[in-house]
Amino acid sequence: MQDDKKKTFFLKNSLDLQNYLKKIYDCLKIFLDSSQNICIFSEKKEIYFLNNGLSFLKNLDFFSKEVNLITKLIEQACLKTFSLTGNGTTLTSLFSTKLMLDSLKFLLLGYDSIFLSNGFSKIAYFSAERINHYSIEVTNLSQLASLLKTIFNRKEYKQIKKLLLTLALNFKKDGVILVEDNVADKNEIEIYQGIEIEKGYISSYFINDFKSFEVSYKNPYILISKHSIASIEQLEEVIKFCKKKNRALIIVTENIEKSVLSELILKNIKKHLKIAVIKYNSIKFLNTEILNDLSILTHSNYLNTDPKKFTVNDLGNAEKVILKKTKSFFIVSKFSKLISMRKIKELTKKSLLAETEHEKETLKMRIARLSGNIAKLKINKFLTNNSEFEFLKIKINQSIDGLKSAIEEGILPGGDSIYFLYSKELVYWSTINLVGDEIISSKLILSLLKDLFNEFLPFTKLKSSRKSKKKNFSYNFTKKRIVNCFKDGFIKPSKVIRGVFWSSLTLVSSILKAV
Repeated sequence: MQDDKKKTFFLKNSLDLQNYLKKIYDCLKIFLDSSQNICIFSEKKEIYFLNNGLSFLKNLDFFSKEVNLITKLIEQACLKTFSLTGNGTTLTSLFSTKLMLDSLKFLLLGYDSIFLSNGFSKIAYFSAERINHYSIEVTNLSQLASLLKTIFNRKEYKQIKKLLLTLALNFKKDGVILVEDNVADKNEIEIYQGIEIEKGYISSYFINDFKSFEVSYKNPYILISKHSIASIEQLEEVIKFCKKKNRALIIVTENIEKSVLSELILKNIKKHLKIAVIKYNSIKFLNTEILNDLSILTHSNYLNTDPKKFTVNDLGNAEKVILKKTKSFFIVSKFSKLISMRKIKELTKKSLLAETEHEKETLKMRIARLSGNIAKLKINKFLTNNSEFEFLKIKINQSIDGLKSAIEEGILPGGDSIYFLYSKELVYWSTINLVGDEIISSKLILSLLKDLFNEFLPFTKLKSSRKSKKKNFSYNFTKKRIVNCFKDGFIKPSKVIRGVFWSSLTLVSSILKAV
């Protein structure tokens, strides 16, 4: 009975929801043309230029709770795509909004939301498999150069592109690349010994670089603890020592009491102590032994720390530490490389004697981690104005994610050609695999693809280009003509397209299941 009331309430408000979603969808379509942006005015009378779907959704706020809830969920789907691929937020927001909008229309007509939900869920798995099938493996530099053309929207920056290609070749998919300002009057690459862990700062109150929204310290002390930090007295000696030396303290711990964390935040805000805390997941981090590797590279006393009181002898150090929301980078001294080389030899011997596949994989991962380098791409900000420099940093970070995704899973032509092939296969697959009203979900996806990718396409050109059966030709919306995607720089990493389909379809499926 309660479910019926919830559904009735949802459907009563769905007309308003449809109107809002239609307006959001029309605005999001502007971002399909990479040469156009949306300008908004904040309550403080500040102007913001938005250039993708995620930045647009983040700035939306409605009186309707239902609309705010849906937009926040779509925003989460965009973040999911972004965390997987580093791109694809505009397409994810477009796909999710349009599918939700059209699904509401069918719910009002009396169709069962469970059938629609099941249909989208099945198609999500089908889409992931087919997009991997279409993917073209990266075999030469010209393909990566074409991808950079797409990301930079055909703007020059020849030297930057050359440096990015060099990094892509040397670092492959597992390398860590950071972007920094350069004091020197040139753009250059510097290679460091370092390690990356998939955990960021525990609280945004530790942030000291508000431009990049990250924690960044040079020559900090490192405390790695496998014990819970229950009181500030445990850290008393360490804190006094760091204050005396006027150096930052980075704490990596499994657990820290709220009262201790609050006190450390207060010390940081009042500038009594430069500090940041990373809280890690015990099982994941202990299984991969990443903290053991971090302690080797930073010379920290990780395994033998006293749970009652930490001492100066427990501290390690790093040349630089950068903590982001979900990742942390530890750049260590050249001397650490000598220590890591000894450990690598020891682990290599162990891997030869390992009996299980799991043990072999763990040891391989540790060897790669200890031998890994961190590259810094240093950009001279004085060669450009401030706004162009910020644009350049965004594009470089997008390029790094895009190049890694392309090397990892391959590339696809941009525009509509892949969606055309996918549509044909979806029609055939749906008739065999979808039952009853589930078929509606495939019709909604086909309608979406037609609306997004074929509405401006002249029929004669479309027909002639498809007869050639060449996947590398597609329609460029900016140039309003059919182009060779690889020559014209009009391609996307297949991981991005797969991420878009997966995030959008699973989100809409989950929402419909909850209705």
